[in-house]
Amino acid sequence: MKKFIPTYIILILFAGLFIFYHWSEKKEKPKDTQIFKVEKDKITEITLEDKETKEKVVLKKENKEWKMLEPHPWEVDQEKINEMVEELSTLEAERAFKEGEVKLEECGLKEPTYAVHFKAEEKTHTLLVGKKSPIGYQYYVKKEDSPTVYILAGYTLDKFKKSALDLRERRIVKFEVDEVKKLALAYPENKIVIEKKDDKWEITSPLKTDGDKWNIEDFLRDLKNLKAKEFIEDDAKDLSKYGLDNPPIKIELWLGKDMAYKGVNFGKTEEDIVYACRAGLNTVYGLDKDKAEKLRKDLFYFRNKVMLSFSFEDVKGLVLSWDKFNMEFEKKEEKWIMKKPEEKETKEGEVENILWTVKELEASSFEAEEAKDLKPYGLDKPQLTLTLKLKDGEKTLYIGKEIKKDDEERVYAKVKDKPQIFTVQKYVLDDLKKKPEDFLEKEEKKETQEN
Repeated sequence: MKKFIPTYIILILFAGLFIFYHWSEKKEKPKDTQIFKVEKDKITEITLEDKETKEKVVLKKENKEWKMLEPHPWEVDQEKINEMVEELSTLEAERAFKEGEVKLEECGLKEPTYAVHFKAEEKTHTLLVGKKSPIGYQYYVKKEDSPTVYILAGYTLDKFKKSALDLRERRIVKFEVDEVKKLALAYPENKIVIEKKDDKWEITSPLKTDGDKWNIEDFLRDLKNLKAKEFIEDDAKDLSKYGLDNPPIKIELWLGKDMAYKGVNFGKTEEDIVYACRAGLNTVYGLDKDKAEKLRKDLFYFRNKVMLSFSFEDVKGLVLSWDKFNMEFEKKEEKWIMKKPEEKETKEGEVENILWTVKELEASSFEAEEAKDLKPYGLDKPQLTLTLKLKDGEKTLYIGKEIKKDDEERVYAKVKDKPQIFTVQKYVLDDLKKKPEDFLEKEEKKETQEN
């Protein structure tokens, strides 16, 4: 009896061979437009040679960091060089011409004016750059050891056509925000010191108080992204002419477990430039005035201004008193019930509006860190008192006298068990001044008025 191979096995074998063939073809067959194919991690040296400007930039990778050896021992922009390396490792052209299809003289490749040399695993590769193509933003290029001429997109070539100045590090101070353990701003009149403790920011000088996490970290991001607009002078012998011998502003950072120190000094302002240098170094930078001024912050900016913080889920009751009105509310099964002056179900959303008004209430200014006499602020006999009854206790807000400050209508305020006297905008008081009938449905409101 003859034995037959089942049809489904033949189909599976055929499909497997088909997939393997196409996969291997795709993997092994290089594209005609592929110029270089090397592992980016193997590239250890790059030389950019511009025969028109006579500049030669030599870059070398040491301990995972790129350094400039020529023409100056400047710090370099690691991101720009890594982008260059990434592009070189898989460099692909728009089109390839076989030998004889184009003349090297016509392409500017007989005597190229620009060359990119790079070393990978002890082998040196060279890309020669010729003339601009007559069509679009493209250039003729070729490998030094190959007759093939390629058309390369101009935006790709732009990543390699860099001068030493283009590649110079412009960031004034390099760090990551999450590395910062301590921050200080020193002004002639005072010094602000902020420390990070267990993921929480605390101001430790000139007073001890909580820091504003969002503002502090926004400030650090602005500092991290601060870049030189101009390079004014390397190894300056006289810092006094830039106002950097006794700088009016110093920003200091302590980073990581070992508290590594980095600092930036800000000097004179001339027109739209602010002079700056790193602490301990004499390279003078010119910063954009607006960006430098953005880093001039006062204590109020850094401190925590949230005076009444709570979770809606934790609120079980509310007491609101002002003038002759004394109201008390209780939350029952997701509904708010007025308990005083009479027990009634409230209009949907009215109590929540009160809670939204005071949710994470922020101070507009701090008037006193601690006041023994509350009378000057009208807080000895507050015009409004609001108490939140929470799962784990109570929080009470007192509102005192109305004032005008910085062209704003404000009121003095204080939170029970907190020593600070602060101001908030007057709309807070206006929004809280509700009468019992404001919380009831219209029919009940009318009935209340008739009674």
